Amino acid sequence: MKYHKILLALFFSLLVAQLQAQTTLKDYKTKTSDNAQERTSILDAVRNDLVKQKYPEFIFVVHHLKLKDNFAFFIGDATLKNGKAYEPKDEAADCCHVEYLLKKTGTQWIVVQGGAFSTDVWWACLWKEHKAPKEIFNIAAATCE
Repeated sequence: MKYHKILLALFFSLLVAQLQAQTTLKDYKTKTSDNAQERTSILDAVRNDLVKQKYPEFIFVVHHLKLKDNFAFFIGDATLKNGKAYEPKDEAADCCHVEYLLKKTGTQWIVVQGGAFSTDVWWACLWKEHKAPKEIFNIAAATCE
């Protein structure tokens, strides 16, 4: 009986720790041994979405990657795998940045909405539209009416 109480207490402690970890703001701009697997999964989801849109396979320079409550928001520059700059076919495109909102479903990161080479800040109100934590975006106080 004593061991059951100890195991139950341990279980609830681990559960509380897991819930707190999900609600903590995490900054994955820099790759570390602690975040390498999850960071790579997020960037692979972005990369795969761009390939589906008929872009070449990119490598990314991460400028912003924050996570909270199973959401992630990424801003970075895309370069070709050979290290050369990508030249978009559309002359109106603003090379070479990409922005993506992702959500973790189970163990997989899914693209909620993303864009490449935009000329505006189209993502400023995504937090409200998708009920994502505002803290993961790098915006001060965008008004979203």
